[in-house]
Amino acid sequence: MTEPLTKLYYSISEVTEITGIAPHILRYWEKEFRLVAPRRSAAKVRQYRQHDIRILLEISELLYVKKFTIEGAKLELKRRRQAPEPEKPVEEKSEVEPTKPHAEPFDDMFGSMPDNGREVTSLQQQISELKTENQKLKTMVKELRSALQEIFSTR
Repeated sequence: MTEPLTKLYYSISEVTEITGIAPHILRYWEKEFRLVAPRRSAAKVRQYRQHDIRILLEISELLYVKKFTIEGAKLELKRRRQAPEPEKPVEEKSEVEPTKPHAEPFDDMFGSMPDNGREVTSLQQQISELKTENQKLKTMVKELRSALQEIFSTR
């Protein structure tokens, strides 16, 4: 969903449609994560706020994208909420614009996320180095296979 969230409260089916998270998972996360606490109507129907949806998307990213365990996600959420906002140093603009963090698909709903440009650039550099190292290892494996084939074919 790319349209902005405009309602005050959302039903569980609307939240499922917005987040792609199944209703039974939403109910389970209510039990596991204290931060997920939708309001209940007089008829005991769950009423999720925009804040609840943001938290659900954050949990979803931790569990499904970053592959945290439930306990690990709880700790990470706690850490994020306890950490003071870091002061942003004044930086000169570089010619290359760093890529945006994972939350980009949700920018239309919640506004843009803080830009962690240096962190993203550092991770991109590490990924590039790992890819290079991986390619070297693949070449070494090919050479070893070739050498082993020569050894065993002469026997």
